[in-house]
Amino acid sequence: MLKVNVDAAFDKATNKAAVAAIARDVTGQIKGGDTMTLKASSASSAEAFAIRFGMNFALKKGFSNVIVESDNLGVVKRVKSNILSAWESASIEEDIVNMMWLSPSFSLIHTPRGCNRVADWMAKAALKGCCPNDWAKFLPVDIVSGCY
Repeated sequence: MLKVNVDAAFDKATNKAAVAAIARDVTGQIKGGDTMTLKASSASSAEAFAIRFGMNFALKKGFSNVIVESDNLGVVKRVKSNILSAWESASIEEDIVNMMWLSPSFSLIHTPRGCNRVADWMAKAALKGCCPNDWAKFLPVDIVSGCY
């Protein structure tokens, strides 16, 4: 079983967003991670994209029995209830619903923001353009020291 924490950072002034996904095993060891920058129409659509990004990351890595954790309660509730959002994130949320249906070894849960700090830090760093490409292998000092 693996846990994939996801988060998004969004700049409303530029509509620029960044998403992060971090995979950990049952002992808490990081098994991989990735970030990506994109354009988003809202913070909600960026958060939905982060969940889809994390699921795609896990699929590409061949992970199974994956729990995806997001600190965005609104998106998690909408996806789990299949009552999708307004136009800006509905298609992304529908993709997540379909991915979960096609991959029953995936589950989606809400996690408190305090338990999602590494994904939050990585998304914010990616949005600022200061996220090293090899961060999953060589964790940034701020993460290792707990200064996030």
